[in-house]
Amino acid sequence: MYAVPFIYTLESKYELLEDKVIGLGGSGKVYKGISKWDGNPVAIKRINKQDHEITLKIPGYSKPLITEVALMLQLKKGPFSRYVIEMFDWYETKQFYNLVLEYPLNSISLRRFVTRRRKLSENTARDLMFQAVLAVEHCLDYGVFHTDLHASNFLVQESTLGLKLIDFGLGHLLKRGGYKSYEFRGAPCCTPPEIQTGGKVRAMPANVWALGALLYFMVLGTYPFPFNKFSLDNLNGKKDLSKEICHLLRWCMAMDPSDRPTLRQILDHDWFKMFSF
Repeated sequence: MYAVPFIYTLESKYELLEDKVIGLGGSGKVYKGISKWDGNPVAIKRINKQDHEITLKIPGYSKPLITEVALMLQLKKGPFSRYVIEMFDWYETKQFYNLVLEYPLNSISLRRFVTRRRKLSENTARDLMFQAVLAVEHCLDYGVFHTDLHASNFLVQESTLGLKLIDFGLGHLLKRGGYKSYEFRGAPCCTPPEIQTGGKVRAMPANVWALGALLYFMVLGTYPFPFNKFSLDNLNGKKDLSKEICHLLRWCMAMDPSDRPTLRQILDHDWFKMFSF
């Protein structure tokens, strides 16, 4: 007689605290949860199947998976990055997808972190920008194109300034040949200008533009006007910004994608040499 194998469910391993909603997004709610194995907190993202029909096919799985699960499984193929949120488990029911994620203690969104202070000093922004670039680099290295790089999709641990990239629901598997403009699904504040021209969108230049817009938001407290050069030309009047950061902002947000730096060139820029990590 064979023993019946035990099938793990979300409820068998985790307690979902329905009165503890810690995040809201276009693709679902995020609840605080508790691991029944060790008592540690987790974040449980619950996505209603009726609201999310975009799927991706990845090697090793017989059927397409929802985008966020597929991309986070793709990231699990490589070593862990402390700059990217980790998915521990995922469970599918008739109504929901449930993603069990790490729970960064004492963290708030980068958007909230900046707006509380109105804007950040260059030294603080430099520390956070460094981590954001490494997060994006890790994603691209493992075949993941995060298309929604704005301040609400980064978490900051206030005591340490540790940064984590979250929310992969609008992303893509990396395609070396690029994407058609209608395939890009990011928020307007992180959408590169080549979207308007209807040309090809390539992952790294698009991410670099979004990182430039993110840095602009950190040090000025607002995003640049989408798709025009006025915000960048206006940097000449910002006497409280160093010439190095102004140069980096203009370079990252060059209108022509081929004129933008690579991620490595960002980290090698003179602005980063002004500060020791």
